[in-house]
Amino acid sequence: MNVIVVVLDTLRTDRISAYNSSVDFTPNLHEFSEAADTYTSAFSQSPWSLPSQTSFLSGMYPWQHRATQLKPFLGEELRLLPSKLKENGFRTSFIHNNTWLNPLLGFTGRFDMEHTPFRKTSYFKGFWRKLQKTRFTKKIRDKLTLSLSKHLLGRSIKKETSVSCEIGKADRFLVKNRDRQFFMYLNLVGSHYPYNPPEKYRERHSVDKELFELDSMPLEYGGEISDREVEALNHMYNAEVDFLDDSFGKVLGLLKKHGVYQDSLIVVFSDHGELIGEEGKFGHHFSTNRNLINVPLMIRTPDGSGEKVIEPVELREIHYQVLNRCGLNQEDPYKMIEGCACGIYEKPTIYGRRANGHEFDLSGPVFYVAGEEDIERHKLGLDEVSVIQEQFNSFS
Repeated sequence: MNVIVVVLDTLRTDRISAYNSSVDFTPNLHEFSEAADTYTSAFSQSPWSLPSQTSFLSGMYPWQHRATQLKPFLGEELRLLPSKLKENGFRTSFIHNNTWLNPLLGFTGRFDMEHTPFRKTSYFKGFWRKLQKTRFTKKIRDKLTLSLSKHLLGRSIKKETSVSCEIGKADRFLVKNRDRQFFMYLNLVGSHYPYNPPEKYRERHSVDKELFELDSMPLEYGGEISDREVEALNHMYNAEVDFLDDSFGKVLGLLKKHGVYQDSLIVVFSDHGELIGEEGKFGHHFSTNRNLINVPLMIRTPDGSGEKVIEPVELREIHYQVLNRCGLNQEDPYKMIEGCACGIYEKPTIYGRRANGHEFDLSGPVFYVAGEEDIERHKLGLDEVSVIQEQFNSFS
Protein backbone atom coordinates (compact mmCIF):
# COMPACT_ATOMS: atom_id res chain seq x y z
CA MET A 1 0.00 0.00 0.00
CA ASN A 2 1.26 3.47 -0.91
CA VAL A 3 0.88 6.52 1.33
CA ILE A 4 -0.04 9.85 -0.27
CA VAL A 5 -0.31 12.99 1.87
CA VAL A 6 -1.77 16.18 0.38
CA VAL A 7 -1.49 19.30 2.55
CA LEU A 8 -3.88 22.07 1.48
CA ASP A 9 -2.08 24.97 3.10
CA THR A 10 -4.14 27.63 4.93
CA LEU A 11 -7.55 26.11 4.12
CA ARG A 12 -10.52 26.85 6.39
CA THR A 13 -13.16 24.21 7.06
CA ASP A 14 -16.04 26.62 6.43
CA ARG A 15 -14.96 27.13 2.79
CA ILE A 16 -15.39 23.44 1.85
CA SER A 17 -18.77 21.94 0.94
CA ALA A 18 -17.92 18.75 2.85
CA TYR A 19 -18.01 20.88 6.02
CA ASN A 20 -20.34 23.69 4.93
CA SER A 21 -23.24 22.82 2.61
CA SER A 22 -23.63 26.44 1.48
CA VAL A 23 -20.28 26.30 -0.34
CA ASP A 24 -20.61 25.50 -4.05
CA PHE A 25 -17.04 25.81 -5.38
CA THR A 26 -15.19 22.75 -3.98
CA PRO A 27 -16.62 19.82 -5.99
CA ASN A 28 -13.36 17.84 -6.06
CA LEU A 29 -12.89 17.90 -2.30
CA HIS A 30 -16.56 17.07 -1.86
CA GLU A 31 -16.34 14.04 -4.14
CA PHE A 32 -13.20 12.86 -2.36
CA SER A 33 -14.86 13.26 1.07
CA GLU A 34 -17.68 10.91 0.07
CA ALA A 35 -15.20 8.02 -0.15
CA ALA A 36 -13.10 9.08 2.85
CA ASP A 37 -13.35 9.40 6.60
CA THR A 38 -14.08 13.10 7.12
CA TYR A 39 -13.07 14.42 10.53
CA THR A 40 -15.20 17.31 11.77
CA SER A 41 -13.15 17.96 14.91
CA ALA A 42 -9.56 17.74 13.71
CA PHE A 43 -7.18 20.17 15.39
CA SER A 44 -3.77 21.37 14.34
CA GLN A 45 -0.96 21.70 16.87
CA SER A 46 -0.21 25.25 15.72
CA PRO A 47 -1.72 28.07 13.63
CA TRP A 48 1.27 28.19 11.28
CA SER A 49 3.04 25.76 8.98
CA LEU A 50 6.39 24.79 10.45
CA PRO A 51 5.33 23.46 13.89
CA SER A 52 2.02 22.14 12.56
CA GLN A 53 3.49 20.04 9.76
CA THR A 54 6.43 18.98 11.93
CA SER A 55 3.94 17.66 14.51
CA PHE A 56 2.27 15.54 11.83
CA LEU A 57 5.56 14.26 10.43
CA SER A 58 7.10 13.54 13.85
CA GLY A 59 4.03 12.53 15.88
CA MET A 60 5.21 14.97 18.54
CA TYR A 61 3.89 18.12 20.14
CA PRO A 62 5.80 21.33 19.34
CA TRP A 63 7.26 21.48 22.84
CA GLN A 64 8.93 18.15 21.99
CA HIS A 65 10.14 18.68 18.43
CA ARG A 66 10.96 22.35 19.24
CA ALA A 67 10.44 23.65 15.70
CA THR A 68 8.51 26.69 16.93
CA GLN A 69 8.62 30.46 16.70
CA LEU A 70 11.29 30.46 19.40
CA LYS A 71 13.68 28.38 17.30
CA PRO A 72 12.21 27.46 13.91
CA PHE A 73 14.72 24.75 13.01
CA LEU A 74 14.40 20.97 12.90
CA GLY A 75 17.01 18.99 14.76
CA GLU A 76 18.79 16.28 12.79
CA GLU A 77 17.89 13.78 15.53
CA LEU A 78 14.16 13.97 14.73
CA ARG A 79 12.86 10.77 13.11
CA LEU A 80 10.10 11.85 10.77
CA LEU A 81 7.46 9.76 9.05
CA PRO A 82 9.36 9.46 5.73
CA SER A 83 12.42 8.07 7.52
CA LYS A 84 10.33 5.42 9.27
CA LEU A 85 8.65 4.42 6.02
CA LYS A 86 11.92 4.50 4.08
CA GLU A 87 13.42 2.02 6.55
CA ASN A 88 10.60 -0.33 5.56
CA GLY A 89 11.07 -0.15 1.82
CA PHE A 90 9.10 2.94 0.84
CA ARG A 91 10.45 5.34 -1.78
CA THR A 92 9.80 8.86 -0.42
CA SER A 93 9.17 12.25 -2.02
CA PHE A 94 8.58 15.79 -0.75
CA ILE A 95 7.01 18.31 -3.17
CA HIS A 96 6.00 21.82 -2.10
CA ASN A 97 6.46 25.58 -2.40
CA ASN A 98 6.10 26.52 1.28
CA THR A 99 9.16 28.61 2.13
CA TRP A 100 9.13 27.58 5.80
CA LEU A 101 9.77 23.94 4.86
CA ASN A 102 13.21 24.42 3.40
CA PRO A 103 16.75 22.99 3.58
CA LEU A 104 18.01 25.97 5.54
CA LEU A 105 15.65 25.15 8.41
CA GLY A 106 16.57 21.46 8.40
CA PHE A 107 13.30 20.31 6.88
CA THR A 108 14.77 18.57 3.85
CA GLY A 109 17.45 15.94 3.31
CA ARG A 110 15.06 13.33 4.72
CA PHE A 111 13.36 12.24 1.47
CA ASP A 112 14.58 10.35 -1.60
CA MET A 113 13.22 13.06 -3.90
CA GLU A 114 12.69 16.68 -2.89
CA HIS A 115 11.27 19.68 -4.72
CA THR A 116 11.33 22.91 -2.69
CA PRO A 117 11.51 26.68 -3.31
CA PHE A 118 15.24 26.40 -2.55
CA ARG A 119 15.89 23.60 -5.04
CA LYS A 120 18.32 25.73 -7.11
CA THR A 121 20.45 26.90 -4.21
CA SER A 122 22.75 23.90 -3.73
CA TYR A 123 25.76 26.20 -3.64
CA PHE A 124 24.08 28.02 -0.76
CA LYS A 125 23.96 24.88 1.41
CA GLY A 126 27.75 24.76 1.74
CA PHE A 127 27.76 28.33 2.97
CA TRP A 128 24.98 27.47 5.42
CA ARG A 129 26.93 24.50 6.78
CA LYS A 130 29.90 26.76 7.46
CA LEU A 131 27.65 29.05 9.46
CA GLN A 132 26.93 26.18 11.86
CA LYS A 133 30.50 25.84 13.10
CA THR A 134 30.38 28.33 15.99
CA ARG A 135 27.72 29.73 18.29
CA PHE A 136 28.25 33.20 16.83
CA THR A 137 27.86 32.09 13.19
CA LYS A 138 24.81 30.00 14.12
CA LYS A 139 23.11 33.17 15.37
CA ILE A 140 23.92 34.88 12.08
CA ARG A 141 22.51 31.92 10.17
CA ASP A 142 19.31 31.91 12.23
CA LYS A 143 18.63 35.59 11.60
CA LEU A 144 19.40 35.32 7.89
CA THR A 145 17.19 32.27 7.47
CA LEU A 146 14.21 33.81 9.24
CA SER A 147 14.50 37.01 7.23
CA LEU A 148 14.77 35.10 3.97
CA SER A 149 11.82 32.80 4.73
CA LYS A 150 9.57 35.70 5.73
CA HIS A 151 10.58 37.67 2.63
CA LEU A 152 9.79 34.79 0.29
CA LEU A 153 6.56 33.98 2.14
CA GLY A 154 5.26 37.50 1.54
CA ARG A 155 6.23 37.53 -2.12
CA SER A 156 3.36 37.44 -4.58
CA ILE A 157 3.81 34.42 -6.84
CA LYS A 158 2.02 33.28 -9.98
CA LYS A 159 0.19 30.38 -8.41
CA GLU A 160 -0.78 28.73 -11.68
CA THR A 161 2.92 28.31 -12.47
CA SER A 162 3.78 27.18 -8.94
CA VAL A 163 1.04 24.54 -8.71
CA SER A 164 1.65 23.35 -12.26
CA CYS A 165 5.31 22.82 -11.39
CA GLU A 166 4.41 20.83 -8.25
CA ILE A 167 1.97 18.61 -10.13
CA GLY A 168 4.57 18.08 -12.85
CA LYS A 169 7.11 16.95 -10.25
CA ALA A 170 4.54 14.58 -8.74
CA ASP A 171 3.85 13.18 -12.21
CA ARG A 172 7.54 12.46 -12.79
CA PHE A 173 7.89 10.82 -9.38
CA LEU A 174 4.91 8.56 -10.08
CA VAL A 175 6.24 7.57 -13.50
CA LYS A 176 9.39 6.26 -11.83
CA ASN A 177 7.84 4.76 -8.69
CA ARG A 178 4.25 3.69 -9.39
CA ASP A 179 5.29 0.03 -9.50
CA ARG A 180 6.90 0.09 -6.06
CA GLN A 181 5.77 1.10 -2.58
CA PHE A 182 6.07 4.85 -2.10
CA PHE A 183 5.31 7.79 0.20
CA MET A 184 4.47 11.11 -1.48
CA TYR A 185 4.08 14.34 0.50
CA LEU A 186 2.57 17.16 -1.56
CA ASN A 187 1.97 20.62 -0.08
CA LEU A 188 -0.22 22.95 -2.19
CA VAL A 189 -0.10 26.60 -1.09
CA GLY A 190 -2.91 27.88 -3.33
CA SER A 191 -4.94 29.52 -0.55
CA HIS A 192 -2.01 31.12 1.31
CA TYR A 193 -1.55 34.87 1.23
CA PRO A 194 -0.64 37.01 -0.62
CA TYR A 195 -4.00 36.39 -2.28
CA ASN A 196 -3.31 36.17 -5.99
CA PRO A 197 -5.94 33.92 -7.61
CA PRO A 198 -5.79 33.34 -11.38
CA GLU A 199 -7.99 35.67 -13.40
CA LYS A 200 -10.83 33.25 -14.18
CA TYR A 201 -11.31 32.59 -10.45
CA ARG A 202 -11.27 36.32 -9.69
CA GLU A 203 -14.04 36.80 -12.24
CA ARG A 204 -16.02 33.84 -10.91
CA HIS A 205 -15.98 35.26 -7.37
CA SER A 206 -16.48 38.93 -8.30
CA VAL A 207 -13.17 40.08 -6.90
CA ASP A 208 -13.07 43.88 -6.73
CA LYS A 209 -10.43 44.93 -9.26
CA GLU A 210 -9.65 48.09 -7.31
CA LEU A 211 -8.87 46.08 -4.19
CA PHE A 212 -7.19 43.13 -5.87
CA GLU A 213 -3.73 44.34 -4.83
CA LEU A 214 -4.79 44.64 -1.18
CA ASP A 215 -2.03 43.14 0.93
CA SER A 216 -3.34 41.35 4.02
CA MET A 217 0.00 41.01 5.81
CA PRO A 218 0.22 44.53 7.33
CA LEU A 219 -3.29 44.08 8.69
CA GLU A 220 -1.98 41.45 11.10
CA TYR A 221 0.04 44.13 12.82
CA GLY A 222 -2.73 46.54 13.74
CA GLY A 223 -3.60 48.15 10.42
CA GLU A 224 -7.14 49.45 9.95
CA ILE A 225 -9.43 48.05 7.29
CA SER A 226 -12.88 48.90 6.02
CA ASP A 227 -15.89 46.60 5.70
CA ARG A 228 -15.46 46.80 1.94
CA GLU A 229 -11.91 45.53 2.26
CA VAL A 230 -13.02 42.65 4.50
CA GLU A 231 -15.56 41.67 1.86
CA ALA A 232 -12.89 41.92 -0.85
CA LEU A 233 -10.52 39.68 1.10
CA ASN A 234 -13.26 37.09 1.53
CA HIS A 235 -13.96 37.11 -2.21
CA MET A 236 -10.25 36.75 -2.96
CA TYR A 237 -9.84 33.94 -0.44
CA ASN A 238 -12.83 32.09 -1.90
CA ALA A 239 -11.30 32.48 -5.36
CA GLU A 240 -8.06 31.00 -4.01
CA VAL A 241 -9.93 28.05 -2.48
CA ASP A 242 -11.78 27.49 -5.76
CA PHE A 243 -8.42 27.38 -7.56
CA LEU A 244 -7.01 25.09 -4.87
CA ASP A 245 -9.93 22.69 -5.28
CA ASP A 246 -9.34 22.48 -9.03
CA SER A 247 -5.63 21.89 -8.35
CA PHE A 248 -6.57 19.10 -5.94
CA GLY A 249 -8.76 17.62 -8.67
CA LYS A 250 -5.73 17.54 -10.98
CA VAL A 251 -3.76 15.68 -8.31
CA LEU A 252 -6.53 13.08 -8.02
CA GLY A 253 -6.58 12.77 -11.81
CA LEU A 254 -2.84 12.18 -11.75
CA LEU A 255 -3.17 9.42 -9.16
CA LYS A 256 -5.88 7.73 -11.21
CA LYS A 257 -3.87 8.06 -14.44
CA HIS A 258 -0.96 6.19 -12.87
CA GLY A 259 -3.24 3.55 -11.33
CA VAL A 260 -2.31 4.32 -7.71
CA TYR A 261 -5.53 5.97 -6.50
CA GLN A 262 -7.54 2.89 -5.52
CA ASP A 263 -4.86 1.02 -3.59
CA SER A 264 -3.28 3.92 -1.68
CA LEU A 265 -3.84 5.43 1.74
CA ILE A 266 -4.59 9.09 0.94
CA VAL A 267 -4.44 11.66 3.75
CA VAL A 268 -5.69 15.18 3.00
CA PHE A 269 -5.51 17.96 5.57
CA SER A 270 -4.81 21.63 6.12
CA ASP A 271 -1.97 22.60 8.42
CA HIS A 272 -3.92 25.62 9.68
CA GLY A 273 -6.74 27.94 8.67
CA GLU A 274 -6.93 31.68 8.13
CA LEU A 275 -8.49 34.66 9.89
CA ILE A 276 -10.31 37.06 7.59
CA GLY A 277 -11.52 39.79 9.91
CA GLU A 278 -12.28 37.60 12.95
CA GLU A 279 -10.92 39.19 16.11
CA GLY A 280 -9.96 42.13 13.88
CA LYS A 281 -7.09 40.03 12.50
CA PHE A 282 -5.96 38.70 9.14
CA GLY A 283 -3.68 35.83 8.28
CA HIS A 284 -2.79 33.24 10.90
CA HIS A 285 -0.76 34.85 13.64
CA PHE A 286 -1.41 35.93 17.23
CA SER A 287 -4.34 33.60 17.78
CA THR A 288 -5.64 30.08 18.22
CA ASN A 289 -9.09 31.01 16.99
CA ARG A 290 -11.17 28.01 15.93
CA ASN A 291 -10.97 29.15 12.30
CA LEU A 292 -7.21 28.62 12.57
CA ILE A 293 -6.83 25.33 14.42
CA ASN A 294 -10.01 23.36 13.59
CA VAL A 295 -8.80 22.10 10.22
CA PRO A 296 -10.09 19.90 7.39
CA LEU A 297 -8.95 16.27 7.59
CA MET A 298 -9.99 13.47 5.24
CA ILE A 299 -8.48 9.99 5.05
CA ARG A 300 -9.27 7.58 2.23
CA THR A 301 -8.37 3.91 2.65
CA PRO A 302 -8.07 1.45 -0.27
CA ASP A 303 -11.54 0.01 0.38
CA GLY A 304 -13.06 3.41 -0.43
CA SER A 305 -15.46 3.39 2.52
CA GLY A 306 -15.92 6.64 4.37
CA GLU A 307 -17.88 8.16 7.23
CA LYS A 308 -18.15 11.30 9.32
CA VAL A 309 -15.89 11.17 12.37
CA ILE A 310 -16.97 13.56 15.11
CA GLU A 311 -14.53 12.51 17.84
CA PRO A 312 -11.76 15.09 18.40
CA VAL A 313 -8.42 14.19 16.85
CA GLU A 314 -5.08 15.98 16.60
CA LEU A 315 -3.10 16.11 13.36
CA ARG A 316 -0.17 14.79 15.38
CA GLU A 317 -2.07 11.56 16.00
CA ILE A 318 -2.41 10.82 12.28
CA HIS A 319 1.33 10.11 12.20
CA TYR A 320 0.69 6.92 14.19
CA GLN A 321 -2.48 6.08 12.30
CA VAL A 322 -0.51 6.06 9.03
CA LEU A 323 2.19 3.80 10.49
CA ASN A 324 -0.35 1.39 11.93
CA ARG A 325 -2.35 1.20 8.70
CA CYS A 326 0.91 0.27 6.95
CA GLY A 327 1.46 -2.57 9.42
CA LEU A 328 4.33 -0.77 11.15
CA ASN A 329 2.72 -0.86 14.55
CA GLN A 330 3.86 2.03 16.69
CA GLU A 331 2.02 3.09 19.82
CA ASP A 332 1.23 6.75 20.30
CA PRO A 333 3.07 7.52 23.57
CA TYR A 334 1.13 10.76 24.06
CA LYS A 335 -2.38 9.49 23.41
CA MET A 336 -3.59 10.12 26.95
CA ILE A 337 -2.17 13.62 27.20
CA GLU A 338 -4.69 16.43 27.07
CA GLY A 339 -4.36 18.88 24.19
CA CYS A 340 -2.82 22.12 25.35
CA ALA A 341 -1.31 25.25 23.96
CA CYS A 342 1.64 27.15 25.24
CA GLY A 343 3.64 29.78 23.42
CA ILE A 344 4.65 33.41 23.22
CA TYR A 345 2.17 36.00 22.04
CA GLU A 346 3.08 35.94 18.35
CA LYS A 347 2.32 32.37 17.34
CA PRO A 348 0.98 30.31 20.26
CA THR A 349 1.87 26.66 19.88
CA ILE A 350 -0.61 23.93 20.74
CA TYR A 351 0.74 20.93 22.63
CA GLY A 352 0.01 18.62 25.54
CA ARG A 353 0.46 18.47 29.32
CA ARG A 354 -0.56 15.78 31.77
CA ALA A 355 -3.33 16.64 34.18
CA ASN A 356 -1.61 14.97 37.13
CA GLY A 357 0.35 17.38 39.25
CA HIS A 358 -1.56 20.51 38.28
CA GLU A 359 -3.84 22.41 40.63
CA PHE A 360 -6.83 22.16 38.30
CA ASP A 361 -8.61 19.11 36.92
CA LEU A 362 -8.66 18.46 33.19
CA SER A 363 -11.66 16.43 32.11
CA GLY A 364 -12.08 15.62 28.46
CA PRO A 365 -9.97 16.96 25.59
CA VAL A 366 -9.11 20.62 26.03
CA PHE A 367 -6.76 23.18 24.60
CA TYR A 368 -4.84 25.58 26.79
CA VAL A 369 -3.80 28.79 25.12
CA ALA A 370 -1.05 30.44 27.12
CA GLY A 371 -0.75 34.18 26.98
CA GLU A 372 1.81 36.21 28.85
CA GLU A 373 -0.13 36.18 32.12
CA ASP A 374 -2.92 33.63 31.90
CA ILE A 375 -4.17 30.50 30.21
CA GLU A 376 -7.49 30.25 28.40
CA ARG A 377 -9.19 26.89 28.48
CA HIS A 378 -10.81 25.93 25.15
CA LYS A 379 -13.23 23.04 25.41
CA LEU A 380 -13.22 21.09 22.14
CA GLY A 381 -16.53 21.30 20.33
CA LEU A 382 -17.75 24.13 22.55
CA ASP A 383 -17.68 27.88 22.01
CA GLU A 384 -17.37 28.98 25.61
CA VAL A 385 -13.95 29.80 26.98
CA SER A 386 -13.09 29.82 30.68
CA VAL A 387 -9.97 31.45 31.98
CA ILE A 388 -7.74 29.70 34.49
CA GLN A 389 -5.29 31.99 36.21
CA GLU A 390 -1.93 30.28 36.12
CA GLN A 391 1.53 31.60 35.41
CA PHE A 392 3.09 30.71 32.08
CA ASN A 393 6.24 29.54 33.86
CA SER A 394 4.38 26.67 35.53
CA PHE A 395 4.25 25.00 32.12
CA SER A 396 7.95 25.37 31.46
